[in-house]
Amino acid sequence: LPTFSGPDALARDVATRYYDFAAQLAALSLGVNGIDVSDRRSWAVEAGGTGLATRVELGREDSAGALQQRLADVVAAYPMVVARVGGPPARIDARYANGFAASAPARPNDPRTR
Repeated sequence: LPTFSGPDALARDVATRYYDFAAQLAALSLGVNGIDVSDRRSWAVEAGGTGLATRVELGREDSAGALQQRLADVVAAYPMVVARVGGPPARIDARYANGFAASAPARPNDPRTR
């Protein structure tokens, strides 16, 4: 089951966004393992499928649809990112206005990813 964390006041919004995010990630055969919303209302999605999970930092929703658009940008470029970094990245930071940053894949026995 996915895990949700964040302010209680956003529980309904998190549940609604879960379905939106899951629909977008389904195109990559990925599911939503969890959603985290900080006290400052910055959103992150843990996306995974077979293998390791990727944390996608979406940031704050500055305008209507901003979170979905950032995730759509990640979904569109994800196959190229996986090919470029050699596997599913451990983290993608999509909070930038002109793109996103991706880290190298997490390695199961790498102490830096624990």
